[in-house]
Amino acid sequence: MSHKQIKSSRHIFLFMIVLFCIWCAVFYTFITFWAPLQRDAFSYFYHIQYFVTGLSKGTFPFWSHLWEYGLPNDFFLRRFNDLNPLYLVLVLFYKIGLPFPPVYMVFQILYFFIGTVFFFLLAKKIFKNNVLAYIAFSALLFSSMGTQIFNSFIILVFTPMTGFFYFLVSFTEKTKKQHLIGAVFCLMILLSTYIPFYFLTIFLTFLISFIIVYWHKFCLILKKYLAFIVKHKLLSLICIFLIIASLTPGVLMLLSGKSELALAVRHGAVSDTNVLQVTEQSVSAGGIVLPFIVENMFTNFLHISLDRIYIPAFIIICFFAGIFNRLKRQHIFWALWIVLIYMIGLNNATPVYPFLYKHVFFFKLFRNSIFFTWLGLLPLIILFGTSLARQIIFYDSEDQKKKIYHIISTTLGFFTFIFFLTSIDNVNWLLFICSILIFLLLISCILKKLHPHKPIFLTLFSLLIIIPALNPYLHLSQNYQRKQRINYPPLNLDFSYKRSIDINDKLVTYVATRSVNRMYAHITPSIFKNYANHLIFIYDNTQLITPGFNNFSAIEKSMQNFSNIAFVESKDTNNRLINPSAPANANVITEDSKEFSVIDFSPNYITFTTDFPSEKFIIYTDSYHKDWKAYINGQETEILRSNLSFKGVLAPAGQNTITLRYINPQLMGLKIILWIIFICTLGYYIHCCRRKRHDA
Repeated sequence: MSHKQIKSSRHIFLFMIVLFCIWCAVFYTFITFWAPLQRDAFSYFYHIQYFVTGLSKGTFPFWSHLWEYGLPNDFFLRRFNDLNPLYLVLVLFYKIGLPFPPVYMVFQILYFFIGTVFFFLLAKKIFKNNVLAYIAFSALLFSSMGTQIFNSFIILVFTPMTGFFYFLVSFTEKTKKQHLIGAVFCLMILLSTYIPFYFLTIFLTFLISFIIVYWHKFCLILKKYLAFIVKHKLLSLICIFLIIASLTPGVLMLLSGKSELALAVRHGAVSDTNVLQVTEQSVSAGGIVLPFIVENMFTNFLHISLDRIYIPAFIIICFFAGIFNRLKRQHIFWALWIVLIYMIGLNNATPVYPFLYKHVFFFKLFRNSIFFTWLGLLPLIILFGTSLARQIIFYDSEDQKKKIYHIISTTLGFFTFIFFLTSIDNVNWLLFICSILIFLLLISCILKKLHPHKPIFLTLFSLLIIIPALNPYLHLSQNYQRKQRINYPPLNLDFSYKRSIDINDKLVTYVATRSVNRMYAHITPSIFKNYANHLIFIYDNTQLITPGFNNFSAIEKSMQNFSNIAFVESKDTNNRLINPSAPANANVITEDSKEFSVIDFSPNYITFTTDFPSEKFIIYTDSYHKDWKAYINGQETEILRSNLSFKGVLAPAGQNTITLRYINPQLMGLKIILWIIFICTLGYYIHCCRRKRHDA
């Protein structure tokens, strides 16, 4: 590459690709599964794998039979948002035979890279400068944002959220159709997730900050939007419809929170019957503790974890230097937006969160305000620091007094940062050296000894972003690395007569059906596990019980001894079986036989044949749910809640074909419609972009 000024975004993009490749090398241990996925990252990996495996076999998994003895899968589908058309790429590669773990990891990494590219484009729109956009991109890439691929779901929210803000700014600048469709598509992705409330909070604080700082500009933008709506009425109505349609899965999930699900840990002691509601959060329980974050940002890397926040020193030095420079309206906007998010993230440490929890409904539906640190504070601090860096890097005044003032203010900022580093323990000497080099780089720009558009500046800057980040991230890899590569086996969705679920002495589950959760609270774990790990029981006797039955000791004794009596919730005496001469123990089915054989199975249904000499009662130890239906020889019959938690059906004597099927026609129809809507929206956006390129 020549030493001419870099004016092309293409050249900047090459720098971005190189930096991204270096990032991948730094996190090689995690990417290649020498370090295990942590916390929510593993849960999301598992549920996306379940979803992709089901689709690759031609089944949309509405029911999750491998999780907590079975429950509706929509809760997990909402968490990672099954409506995102990009998951079809995962299905395609898995279908052609590639192993899921590496395909999933590549998908996550590229999804994160798309988010960083959106961040670059957003910064470019804001600052009108490729170099500043590259600075923001680099700082974000080597911040702790990317570490959340291996620890949480944050990237699945960050990427569409960043895309939304990019398209929003682009549409505000030039009201083009493709910008509107892009913003709407990203908004649809965000609103149809399990918890869209982090985004909604960040967006509302953005609106408040923008209105306060840029009231006159806000009014002009509104007029601009209204003019577009008047000119494009049909497109505007379609966009409103798309946004409303994307809200329906979340609304249905909110309504389902009052039915069959139980989220004991999340719901806590909330008096509301909706299990999705959470208790009012405290600063010590998931809140943002800023002193701890700041103190540990540049120290104690020997014990660094994926929960730590890291922002490159370059941004922090520019941040401190900017304090001593003249602040502009844009700086006030960034500061106000950051403060608003931080005040909410403090939970009950200030009156802000308690007020919002009491008066704004969706604050009752999410917790873990610490996630605002990654989704809100981290990217905003980088944009704020980049905005302050503009005054130093692109200083263009010939006034000697102003130049001297800029040098002094930058020097004060540098020494303030150095003083901050010396006030904390165990700071690596490499950070001090890099900080001095960053200071010299900034001073060179002020003195015009180094031009920001030249490749040498971008190279030096990139090195000063990468080298300090190696210390925390290499320690991070060492702290999580295992002696052997982690093996995540493929999910087997075929039927097995025995499940293997590890249950601790104290049963606590994040989500399950309410009946299973009730059993967790009253049945000895080892007894429940030993019983429920067998999937099929055949009984000769039934005892009819009422919905309020709470003789758990009788249920526990029956489970412990595998007694030949099933407790069946029914008022119909035809479901009563009495066979005094029958064996003392129920028949536990462990393999196919003439009497009982499973002939077809998927997450959504099971079909088996029976050939009993007399009437029997069959219990399938998968959670009871009202949307399951039973069919005997094609005729619908009743599925009965059995042993308080499971599905049961009365099988006639002789040869029969029995199917148990999870059926929710409304949900299935809605899913099909929404899939078509999401795919068509993405397709229309691509069409608009291609037409724009063709016209150009």
